[in-house]
Amino acid sequence: MHPEGAGSVVEGLADRQRIQELCVALRSITHGALLAPIGEAARAALVSWGFPEPSLDRLDIGYFPDPAFIAWELERRGALAAEAEDAGLLQPSWSGHVVGPWRSPRGRILTFFVWEPEGANGLDRYTCAPRQRPRTLFGQPRAMSLAISHLWMVEGLLDVLLASCSGMEDGVAVGGPVWLLSVQRLEHLAASGTRELTLIPSDDEAGRLGVLTALENANRMQCSALEVFVVDPALMAGAHNLGELVRRRGSRAFAELGAGRMEGNIYRLVMVPW
Repeated sequence: MHPEGAGSVVEGLADRQRIQELCVALRSITHGALLAPIGEAARAALVSWGFPEPSLDRLDIGYFPDPAFIAWELERRGALAAEAEDAGLLQPSWSGHVVGPWRSPRGRILTFFVWEPEGANGLDRYTCAPRQRPRTLFGQPRAMSLAISHLWMVEGLLDVLLASCSGMEDGVAVGGPVWLLSVQRLEHLAASGTRELTLIPSDDEAGRLGVLTALENANRMQCSALEVFVVDPALMAGAHNLGELVRRRGSRAFAELGAGRMEGNIYRLVMVPW
C-alpha cells in the first residue's frame, strides 16, 4: 500500500475510535441523567410505557437534557464538545428526550436512537443520528449471538428492552414497521443460525400490511432455512406495540405469546383468504 494510502486508513481508524469514545461517554452521561433528578419526567414516561421502575438503572438507555448540559459533561470528562458537535451528537432536537445506543452484535455503538413517544407510526417514533438507521437489527447481547435458533421480532426498540425486563432476551427490532424486514435481513438471520422468527406486529392495518410484505420477502429468500411465524392478531387485541399489550394484560402477556403464534402461511390465508 502506498504510504499516503496507509496514512489515510490509519487516520480514518483513529477518527472512528474517537467517535466511539464520544458515543461511550454520551451513553454514560445520558444514563446518569436519566437516573438523576433532572430525568424525573423521562423516568415517568418510561414507567407509563410499561417499564418497572426498578429496572431503569439496568437499561441501556438515557436522557438527553440539552446540548449545553451534555457539552459541559463531556468537557468535564476531558472530551472535546466541538468533536461531539461535529459528530452529530449534540442535536438540539434531542433535548428532553429518552435516547439510547444502537449497538452492533459485538457491542460497538453504531448510532443513537431518540424516542418520540407521540410519533404517528413506527418510523416517526424512533429517529437515529448521527448516521442513518443501521442495517443491523436492534437487540440484547444474547439475541445478537450466533447460537439463537428462535427470535421474537418487534417493531419498536423500547419493546426489546421491555421484553428483556421480563426475561425475554431473544427479542430483536427493526426500529420501524415490519415491512423493513427485507430479504437481505432475513437471509442474514438465516445465515447466522436463526431457524424460527416470530413477528409481533401492531394490530392495525399498517401492521397487517407490514407482515404480508415481510412474509413475501421470506418467500423470496434463496434459502428456506428460516421459518416465519406471526403472533395471532386476536392476542394483540388492538395493541399497537408490545408496550401497549403489557399495559393491558400485565406480565402474563409474555407467557401468552408463545401459545398465540401461527405459521406465516396460515396468517396469510386468514388475512387474505381469496
